[in-house]
Amino acid sequence: MRNIKFFLLIAVIAILTSCEREPIASFQTDSMSYMAGQTVYLTNTTANGNHYVWTMPDGSTQTSTNATYVIPICESSGNLTFTLEAYSRNGKKKDGASQTVSVQAYNGGGSVTFWSNDQYEITVTFGGVVDSITQFYSQGSPQTCDASGCANFDGIPYCQYYYWTATDGTNNWSDSTFINSDCQIYELNVYGAAKHKNSVLPLSKKSANDESMKSQKKYKSL
Repeated sequence: MRNIKFFLLIAVIAILTSCEREPIASFQTDSMSYMAGQTVYLTNTTANGNHYVWTMPDGSTQTSTNATYVIPICESSGNLTFTLEAYSRNGKKKDGASQTVSVQAYNGGGSVTFWSNDQYEITVTFGGVVDSITQFYSQGSPQTCDASGCANFDGIPYCQYYYWTATDGTNNWSDSTFINSDCQIYELNVYGAAKHKNSVLPLSKKSANDESMKSQKKYKSL
């Protein structure tokens, strides 16, 4: 009797498994062409799916029903491919679908602003272009690029390193900046009390290791 029940149970499981529907994977993107930096919205239209694995162009994965992907701002022009794998409830049946979209490289320019708590005029050379800080901040800091009295540089091509130097005749600064946003603000800090983001100390107050690391980099200029 036990053997009969066992075989009946096996038969029921086999029938249920065989009756599980085959997933038919499919999805849509909200557009077929994008600019670097934009977000791709992926809408799952799969039939008979229970759980999913998305594979993004950079190799990362997501397991949500729908997915999103932010195209890196430094992505070059070309195509990006997205893949969806859909699985049945028991995971024994699956189907896949892929879709390719086109991407255009971002051709905008970023801005960089330098400000200081120094009471003397500071000359800044950024990628071969020269501007000066003519006003100092005794408190607070500029909230946007192109602030009055600051050294401002605009229209800088994205996704490159730029080497810059600055001097007030006594203190000297130098460093590099990678342009990957519309506005980047740096404080040329004379007194060493860094209270703001992107605060850069004069060379005399940097460690020798900082200078060694900097000298190993290669920079492009405007």
